[in-house]
Amino acid sequence: MEGMVNYLLSDDPWAAAARRDYDFFIVPMANPAGAHNGMTLLTGPRGVHLLLAKPASADSAYEAMMKAGERVRPARFVDVHNWQRKCGDGLLGMEIQRRERFLYYRPGDSQQGKRWHFGDPHVPCASPGSEESLAAYIRREFGARVATLELSWFGRSPDHARRFGGRALWALLMGDAELPD
Repeated sequence: MEGMVNYLLSDDPWAAAARRDYDFFIVPMANPAGAHNGMTLLTGPRGVHLLLAKPASADSAYEAMMKAGERVRPARFVDVHNWQRKCGDGLLGMEIQRRERFLYYRPGDSQQGKRWHFGDPHVPCASPGSEESLAAYIRREFGARVATLELSWFGRSPDHARRFGGRALWALLMGDAELPD
């Protein structure tokens, strides 16, 4: 995340265009108490899973995230989190055409033995079931373009992770650029 913010604040022309064209709302970690206590996806013991919009919860972190989504009504949504795989990074939920552009610009780490893993977007259903991911909810509710980046820390120094994060954001922006007719 730090590398992404550094990139956005840089003099790079694409970063300047992104700052001009988008408002960025960054939530560095929505569940620090859960992560600190080893519950990575949960806010606490018997807590809520913050990557799920449904089922609804009275958890204060969940309520804050949902209120922020309602207030911002994002046109784009990127979920960035650590990936448990040692040998790869992931890009999930991005439409095929945008993903192909991301593939062209993506940061590569083949020299470190890492490979990219991809997952297609879920087709939104007319009536979501009892569980719905936050990304699916934002896509359904606001028509946002969504993507999930799962980035592995394994084998990366903090400096390398920062550079990699900045390059990943640049690749997402390039994947989101308007395609010529």
